[in-house]
Amino acid sequence: MSKYTLTYFNVEGRAELIRWCFAYGGIQFTDERIHREDWTERKKTLPGGQVPVLFIDDQALHQSTAITRYIARTAGLVPEDNLTAAFCDAAVETVEDLRTQYYKI
Repeated sequence: MSKYTLTYFNVEGRAELIRWCFAYGGIQFTDERIHREDWTERKKTLPGGQVPVLFIDDQALHQSTAITRYIARTAGLVPEDNLTAAFCDAAVETVEDLRTQYYKI
């Protein structure tokens, strides 16, 4: 079984859906939360200098949507039927669009 470490700020943000997928699937992971005062130094060690990052054993996967889709599949949340899975992706993207607008307010 792989060892997972999710690295993100000490807020919900883009990592929260990933955390929910881990919880739903009962998948153990380390929730590494970066504090503001540590960000400048920590940023230098991350792919693209961005978070979230999911470390899968020794590999770093970045980009929140890619991480979410990977963990959703691992947790059994993605339907096997490609069309149904595409509708699920569309729903997730719609929620992301709404979330982006919400944070602008």
